Amino acid sequence: MLTCLPGRLARRSRVELMLSGLGALCVALGPVHAMTIRQTRTSSYYLLLEGTAEVVVSGGIVGMSPGAVWACPAGVAHRIRGEGRMLRLLLDAGCEQVLRAQDIEKALSACARDRSSDRRRAARLLLALDPLRGAAAGRLRRAVRVLRRRPDEVEVLAEAARASGWSPSRLRHLTRLHTGVSLKRLRLWAKLDRAIRLAKAGARLTDAALDAGFSSSAHLSAAHAALVGLSPRDLVAMRNHPARSELRAAALTDAGPAEDDRLAA
Repeated sequence: MLTCLPGRLARRSRVELMLSGLGALCVALGPVHAMTIRQTRTSSYYLLLEGTAEVVVSGGIVGMSPGAVWACPAGVAHRIRGEGRMLRLLLDAGCEQVLRAQDIEKALSACARDRSSDRRRAARLLLALDPLRGAAAGRLRRAVRVLRRRPDEVEVLAEAARASGWSPSRLRHLTRLHTGVSLKRLRLWAKLDRAIRLAKAGARLTDAALDAGFSSSAHLSAAHAALVGLSPRDLVAMRNHPARSELRAAALTDAGPAEDDRLAA
């Protein structure tokens, strides 16, 4: 199951996101913008598809040519600038731990060689990195589908357990074992998915946040900045105004009392 947000990847002039059915992997694909990414709780892998780009970090400047990959661990602020087209793979820190480094490298290399459409290329990358394998995969996917459909409901975690056929404690254990992240973390990704979809459709940020289950737009912005490195407003602006020259990420200084435990889980 793949979800595109906020629009069709085929629109080459806009920045688009594709979120995996699992939720802890995300691909952003679009033109290279000048943008500052603050410290995040996800690792980022940048693959330059065409053009030229530079990554500015505290230790210096890294030049990129088409096909080059630059890996940025969680917690490292950086700046992207250049011209062309780039793919950014975001891996939740916990999810990255259950994937082998050589598998990530192999998947990105295959993506660089892929000459199919943007949508197909991104989908293949996410499928190649899907950590759910083995006998438990089907039951875990059923639980995740419940989270994705109703992330705002208070009892959704209990409903997810029923869908999997496991007890809540067993589901929590197996989710972290197989994906590296908690059920609460997957729910947070699902809430971000819904909120950005609504914002893309024209909803006010406050309304989108409340409908997705956040306590306020500030909590939505903090959670989005923590995982993506940009505020929701910046993401929507990049999609709607691709010529905008500078987008600065919102700093994650306070996730708010209602969201702190979800971000840390």
